[in-house]
Amino acid sequence: MPFILVVEDSEELLEGVIEILERAGHKAVGALNAIEGMRLARRQCPDLIVSDIMLPGVSGLQFLEHIRKDPKWPPIPVILITAKTARETMRQGMEIGADDFITKPFSPDELVRAINARLDRQKEYLTWSNRNIEKARRRLVDVVAHELRTPLASITTTQEYLREQLEDLSREELVSLIDTMGAGSQRLYHLVEQTVLLTQFESGMMDETYINEYGIVITHRSLIDSAVEQARRFTYRTVAVDTKIEYLDEIIGVRGDPTAMIHALSEIVMNAMMYSPKNGQVQILNREIGNYVEITIVDEGPGVPKEHLKEMSYNLFYQIDRDRQQQQGLGLGLALARRVIEVHGGQLQIFSGPGGGLTVTVTLPRYAI
Repeated sequence: MPFILVVEDSEELLEGVIEILERAGHKAVGALNAIEGMRLARRQCPDLIVSDIMLPGVSGLQFLEHIRKDPKWPPIPVILITAKTARETMRQGMEIGADDFITKPFSPDELVRAINARLDRQKEYLTWSNRNIEKARRRLVDVVAHELRTPLASITTTQEYLREQLEDLSREELVSLIDTMGAGSQRLYHLVEQTVLLTQFESGMMDETYINEYGIVITHRSLIDSAVEQARRFTYRTVAVDTKIEYLDEIIGVRGDPTAMIHALSEIVMNAMMYSPKNGQVQILNREIGNYVEITIVDEGPGVPKEHLKEMSYNLFYQIDRDRQQQQGLGLGLALARRVIEVHGGQLQIFSGPGGGLTVTVTLPRYAI
């Protein structure tokens, strides 16, 4: 039975609407103002909200805006009750996110039809959404399993081969096999580091309060050098790419969680290395802008289609044609990097040129050493 919240300052109309909805087979509760409506909605999340626009104190539009801006609220359908002449108010309601309007005076049949139509549409949306979530979940499980099994299989197979052929192997062959095992272990270590960092964000441990309380100042140069070194260790395949770094003349600092900042920058550098052509070059440029330091990483790779730029830097586990491009990894790198940079008071921007190449710019607050 759908649960509907009705917010209306006229007690007589409120009781009438609740009676109509209950006769139509819905469960309904009422509030005489927006504050009471918010309290009831927090107690039990409604399947749909019907609210008058003209409410005492907090208006119906403000009530709607609060619901739409709070990420904790699910996408609840909201129907606003308005007067015939309130066209400007209706326009504002549409901009904020109202799903439908009922104009006074209205008949019981009009009210029930409008509510049932929105509930049916919401049911269709939830069915579609759940189906896509399940597909994404299965895809994620497959990707995670593959990313864990691949390096483990490499390490295990190499170890078994070493055990069987140790006495017959040359020094060069031994070094090559040890390097293979090392690459597999570094890949696993990278996945663990990504998972730990993601867990810190999802649990609320990595936030601005934590950075302000426990952050330390490290030099801008040490951040870049450590990130490049880590990127080379974590790169899944051997790359013959030159790294050209233009350092600042002045020694300046950046403040925060060093491990997280190095990891974020290394993800960007690693992507640049992996997608650059053989014997290509990755440039790391630096400049001061007022109270900030700007780090720009430029590669010579194929670039990224414009329609994918936002998704790849905001959405966790986002990958572009993983199978066709034989991508490796979980698709966490740039999205995690953005989270780290932003929690440190900075910004991350991505640009892709028409002729290829990706440019990622990181801006962080500067601190005195």
